[in-house]
Amino acid sequence: MKKNKRSKVRKAVFFDAGGTLFRVYPSVGYHYSQAAGRYGLKISAPDAEESFRREFHKMAQDGSRSAHSSQRNEKRWWREIVQKVFIVFGKIQRFDAFFEELYALFAEPEVWRLYPDVLPVLRKLRDSQVRMGIVSNWDLRLLTLTRKMGVDPYMDFVLASALVGSAKPDPAI
Repeated sequence: MKKNKRSKVRKAVFFDAGGTLFRVYPSVGYHYSQAAGRYGLKISAPDAEESFRREFHKMAQDGSRSAHSSQRNEKRWWREIVQKVFIVFGKIQRFDAFFEELYALFAEPEVWRLYPDVLPVLRKLRDSQVRMGIVSNWDLRLLTLTRKMGVDPYMDFVLASALVGSAKPDPAI
């Protein structure tokens, strides 16, 4: 059988970001608790974590993919989650400043940890000449995170839904 150069198989792997390549460290609740304390509200990390998981799940269940369709919508979505997380614990002094601090914090690599097998797997795939990319319902902070965490050199592209204006599972992304 004669090989056709056009029939060459191209391999590609697309990754999600959070929960696939990296995770919050030590926890969302920890960072929320620490920030809340600086703004006059004492709350334990486990309580903040539980409230976050509950509210995040509710917001995700609403299925509002449009929340991830622009940087502005994404930030508004996160602001709503943060408001709902803390409303049960009391008032945060200077909520706008508090939210901006939290939002900026989660753009920093110190808040995240790569899973231990990520870099070895990415190296192996790169050595096998597999094309790789990240496709994630995320805001523009993803681009900074992947660069600062050392993931960028392995990726052919990093695609955040807020950048594209469309979120998974919409085929437009």
